[in-house]
Amino acid sequence: MSNSAQTTKAPLVLSSDKNGVRTLTMNDPAKLNGWTKPMMTTLFDAFNAAAADPEVLSYPSIFNIRYYPMMIDDARHSVIIHKACYVLTLYLQNVPSPAGIQWLKLANMNLAHFLINISDFPSFFSRYPCSLLKVKVLVLTGAGKYYCAGVNLAGVLKPMHPQKLHDLIYQQNKMVFDVFLDFPKPLIAALNGPAIGASVTTATLCDALLMAEETATLSTPFAKLGVPPEGCSSVHFPRMLGAATAQRLLGPEGWQPTAAEAVVCGLATESVPANDLLPTAQRLGEAWVANGKTHRAVPQPLVPNGAAAAAATTPEQVKAAEAVWKEYKAANDTESQDLARAFLGPSFLQGQVDFLTSKGKSQAALFFKLLLSTRPLWSSLLSEDADVLRHTK
Repeated sequence: MSNSAQTTKAPLVLSSDKNGVRTLTMNDPAKLNGWTKPMMTTLFDAFNAAAADPEVLSYPSIFNIRYYPMMIDDARHSVIIHKACYVLTLYLQNVPSPAGIQWLKLANMNLAHFLINISDFPSFFSRYPCSLLKVKVLVLTGAGKYYCAGVNLAGVLKPMHPQKLHDLIYQQNKMVFDVFLDFPKPLIAALNGPAIGASVTTATLCDALLMAEETATLSTPFAKLGVPPEGCSSVHFPRMLGAATAQRLLGPEGWQPTAAEAVVCGLATESVPANDLLPTAQRLGEAWVANGKTHRAVPQPLVPNGAAAAAATTPEQVKAAEAVWKEYKAANDTESQDLARAFLGPSFLQGQVDFLTSKGKSQAALFFKLLLSTRPLWSSLLSEDADVLRHTK
């Protein structure tokens, strides 16, 4: 067998669980953890899995077991993945509640079978500490020097009918932020390095935004790229930071705050040493688990102890939270429509020509120059609403 056949490509997203806190690590450092189509598909599948509240039965260093219960003939069934590539199946029968588990049956591809009474289960695996957990808090971070370089434009702008491309950009952009707005559990963004564009605006929609003080920065270069703000930032940033600071971030200045500056202006929750970033996120997540914290409709950065994170409990608070959530969902829809128009507009195309030329990427710059020069022809294939030059609000 060749070496290439033996080489297993590293997963785009790594997942680990501890004490009810799941950490997802974007793992494509060669591409600065940019949101390519494969990265977004993998990452948001992982978000959906965490949102479904799978119970996790973990055996450190021996098993990494993900347990998604489904009702099948009055029994719960799940598929378990063994780190040594064995596939096991766990059957929990007569399970009125976790405390009522009566017996387990484990089976692997080597036909090693065990029938274990629940009272014998801990001693049977006494060498492998185990715990039954639920995913109650989700942490998102990145591997390598960057947290995330944002959406990979090269993966978006592909040759296709202009109207179809417009619709695709709108749908994809809206989906990205809906994932964060609709996620039902507390979210912590742990920025290990620079974050750009959509990775910044999604991080501000989390319940906490932690930044590595030595390496993390924030960049929202929308004006420079010739596109409008996205990720609800046209509403969220002025409300959270004030109009002047929001304009510094979203406008022509394109201010790129450091971790310390982001905390001072109210954009981030806390700045911590890089080597303490994930331990801090873990501690905060475990504190939220202990306190029973729930995800708010549209969160804003919190003080480190989560004092500002009280969930809506009264009918009035629930109604107000729902109203804010609906407002941000509507803002995301409007911004996504505006962004789709702008992506096919002359300002954005010229901005890409200038940017790529400045980076010495002449071939990519030529592609956008061709789109710009031929725009009078292909833009006629856009609906009036999709064409930024003909659209009227």
